[in-house]
Parts: sequence; C-alpha cells; structure tokens
Amino acid sequence: MGNNNNGGSFALGLLVGGIIGALIGMLLAPKPGSETRSEIWERSETLRSRADEAAASLRERVGPAADGVSSRFGPAVESVREAGASAIENVNARLGRGQEEAEAEVAEPDADTTTTQSSNGQETRS
Repeated sequence: MGNNNNGGSFALGLLVGGIIGALIGMLLAPKPGSETRSEIWERSETLRSRADEAAASLRERVGPAADGVSSRFGPAVESVREAGASAIENVNARLGRGQEEAEAEVAEPDADTTTTQSSNGQETRS
C-alpha cells in the first residue's frame, strides 16, 4: 500500500510482457511470416465485416428509439439553452458590461492584473 506510483509499474510490466510474448510467438510460429500476415489480414477483414453488420443492426434497433427521445426532449433542451443564454445576458447587463467586453476579458486578461494565491488556496487579483 505504500507504493503510490499510479500504476506505472503495471503498465510498464504489461508493455514489456507484450513485447516479449510477441517475440516468442514470432520465433515459435509454425508458418512463415508472409502466411501469418495474410491469415491475420483475412481474419481482420472478417472481424471488420462482422463489426459493420453489428453496427448496422444496432442502428436499426436503436435508431427509432433515439429519434423518439430526441423529439421528446429536444424542445426542452432548447428552452433550457435559451434560458441559460438569457440568464447570462441578464448578469452581464446588471454588471454594466456587454457580451463583447466579457468575452474580451476572458480571452485577454489585463496585463496590469496579477494573480496571487493566499495561504488558504484562494486566488486574489490585484
């Protein structure tokens, strides 16, 4: 429990083990490399076609349900989005500045303003 390296040693071991396994597999392979590569290519093509079929099937089954959810909740999402934009405009209006000023301030903070961090972790601008 004292080891706190966030899984770095596990990842390194996994990588090294994979490389060693691949090398041993190549050395002990019963077929020449060209045959192995062509077999891998054929299998990958088969797997790719199966994945395409599964994706198409999933789209056929889930597509109508997703459209139904979108048609039900789309207007609600749009009204929340509009309400949020309106609230931001109200806050900016109360602060006495326009949207352009607020965006410019976020994009380019004043060069004269310095940010310091206090001992309790809060930032202060001066």
